[in-house]
Amino acid sequence: MTHIWGTDAGAYATAPGFTGDKGKAFGGLSGKGAPGISPMGDISYQATDEVMLYGRVSRGYTGGGFNPTAAIPQLFESFEPEKLMQYELGFKSQWLDNRLRFNADGYFSQYFDLQQSVFKSSPTLGALSIPANVDKAEIWGMEAEALAIPFRGVEVSANYSFLAPKYTEWNDQAFDANGNPIFDSSGKPVFESVADQRSFNFSPRNQISVGLNYTAPPTTTGVFSANVNWYWQDKTVFIVNNQTPGAQADEGWAYYLVNGRLAYTGIPLQKGTLDLAVFARNLFDRKYRTYGIDFGPQFGYSINNYGNPRTFGLQLAYNFTAGAEAPPPPPLVAQAAPPPPPAKKKIVLRSVHFDFDKATLKADAKPILDEAIQVLKQEGSVDIVVEGHTDSVGTDQYNLGLSRRRGETVRTYLVDHGIARSRITAEGMGESKPVASNDTADGRAQNRRVELHVK
Repeated sequence: MTHIWGTDAGAYATAPGFTGDKGKAFGGLSGKGAPGISPMGDISYQATDEVMLYGRVSRGYTGGGFNPTAAIPQLFESFEPEKLMQYELGFKSQWLDNRLRFNADGYFSQYFDLQQSVFKSSPTLGALSIPANVDKAEIWGMEAEALAIPFRGVEVSANYSFLAPKYTEWNDQAFDANGNPIFDSSGKPVFESVADQRSFNFSPRNQISVGLNYTAPPTTTGVFSANVNWYWQDKTVFIVNNQTPGAQADEGWAYYLVNGRLAYTGIPLQKGTLDLAVFARNLFDRKYRTYGIDFGPQFGYSINNYGNPRTFGLQLAYNFTAGAEAPPPPPLVAQAAPPPPPAKKKIVLRSVHFDFDKATLKADAKPILDEAIQVLKQEGSVDIVVEGHTDSVGTDQYNLGLSRRRGETVRTYLVDHGIARSRITAEGMGESKPVASNDTADGRAQNRRVELHVK
């Protein structure tokens, strides 16, 4: 397996079929320990060639502060840092000769002193937004995603997420029936238990999206693509303390949206290329709210923000540098034929292969690249072109980007080992230059490669 580091410091260990790491970044702990440090650890296991299992534990931190918009001195209260402990288990898999991908995970997040803003309306103090700390809160959730390639150029995707948040302990500032904060005789706020009276805002319980994308084979005049996607989300609330009777403005109902897009890109022009696209959003003109707030009987009105109605648009993008034509050559002058140029040197790294849909170096590629580095150091005047390649699985546009990332990966490795960046040009060839048949798994594995050519 290949492991990518993303922490400031840590340790790494492997066993047959396993990888794992642990690290730490600036932040704070949710329990005992030195403040300002947030640890993270994960472990993964490659169960089969198709399935990888993983688990992760991490802690997070958000700094505290104070209420900068208090209406009275007693409300100029500070709020504590927010601390998080999170656990996650999941798997990633690829099936049917890498034409079907299915990933899923489940997680549990435990918050301490979660920072939330509470809205209150008072006839004497006006509208109040008071930052507060939730003593304890938790979120249970899961996510699943699938991507299928039933035919060449066609991608079908589906995503689902489930969220079950809950305030388990919350003692907050008490208010009277008129919306005014209550303080004791010494001027300190009076607290009350409100955990069962409040809801997580902007946290729909279920969300689903489905997409269909088609990319036609590239032609000399450009590349055509079409996309349609459907999104649905469950009802949600906009205000944490959504307790005003009949305050529908504080809640957002469930809704769905359908969007579409047609594009023709890479249209060659004299000194560049043109990308042309038409799009439609909210095709069925669904009415939905993105935010709302009810100011209660003290003010007698509410505010609603609605999402955009059915919308059509046209996008044009001109790429000035892409495909620029060279100036015409000067008139020919009769002269003796020059000697033939020396044959170009070529280093073909056929053994530098990549996993499907990956642009990270495998362990067996590094010794081969180290040999190439020695050759390049001996030939100090040689400049090279790094070519990345892919198999034919996926759309042409996606594979072109993947091949560029593979080329950049090799270029970075060479630079990190002493080869001047100015000597290396990285290019992506996509799936245009296969060295083996893409009809077999072995052939596609050979095509997922990088080659080095001397300029």
